[in-house]
Amino acid sequence: EDEDRADSPVNIGSTSGVGVNQQTILARVFADTAAMFAGVTMPNVGIGAASYPVFEDGATAALTAKGTAKDAEAATITAKVLNPTRLTARYVLRVEDANRLMGLEESLRADLRGTLGEQLDKQIIAGDGTSPNFAGFFDDGASISSGAAPSAQSKYEDVAVLAASAIDGKYCRSAMGAKLLFNVTGIQRGIGAIPNQRRLFGGGLSERAFGRDHGVRTRPGEGV
Repeated sequence: EDEDRADSPVNIGSTSGVGVNQQTILARVFADTAAMFAGVTMPNVGIGAASYPVFEDGATAALTAKGTAKDAEAATITAKVLNPTRLTARYVLRVEDANRLMGLEESLRADLRGTLGEQLDKQIIAGDGTSPNFAGFFDDGASISSGAAPSAQSKYEDVAVLAASAIDGKYCRSAMGAKLLFNVTGIQRGIGAIPNQRRLFGGGLSERAFGRDHGVRTRPGEGV
């Protein structure tokens, strides 16, 4: 199927001084990955759909009297199949421009990697599930709330409760396993409370802000 694209060629701006003691091209700055900070792994996969079997339920151990049999129980293993999805960003490069500005092609390739990674991260965290978007953390049916924008400076007890609520003895066994993911407004409102919270949890708390418009919000007592 043909695709119509409204391509715009790369604009290298003024040519004044190009090729005269040129320095390295200053790259755009992209937000750090919030998904990997939250523990999301991104393995390389081969051609075709990727299947990830997940052990979802199984036997329950119990003490029994001598000679008493225990019935076998069903194990539930469900395969999660991920079909290939296209995430695209493009540049059109003139040969003339590549010969006028040293390192232009390499810089464009690095920039594409940055913008692709940033968009992938955004989809993992906050994809709305509307095709072709991913169903991100806040749209996958799980009990994860995006919260609401904080209206005031968070107090010490607000952030302490937020961190402590992540400790469930199973997936998070101590403050060392707790991570708080804020948007920029959230961490600006709560940054004064975080040092005190670190003292409470013995320095094991890890927090990070992600600087992009995910539509993800936090408030005292609620967040990721």
